[in-house]
Amino acid sequence: MGKYLIPSEFNNNLKHNYGALASARLWEENPNKLSNPYEFYLVQNKNGAHHLDNEHTVFGKITKGFDVMNEIANQETDKKNFHF
Repeated sequence: MGKYLIPSEFNNNLKHNYGALASARLWEENPNKLSNPYEFYLVQNKNGAHHLDNEHTVFGKITKGFDVMNEIANQETDKKNFHF
């Protein structure tokens, strides 16, 4: 699979609204805001996460199954994982 990053693709029609699906990225030493092709997140906050607009690429959204998103978010994690 390799170790690489992908260019950001900001779209004014795709914002960090509730249920948005977006690519994670490193903040440090990443001036071009390149995305990690292997990591993603869902916006669980019903008010959105608009402070992330034009910082992380939103590439989709969920339209149903929000209960599944919440169930995933409520799973126990170890020290290597964290919640935003």
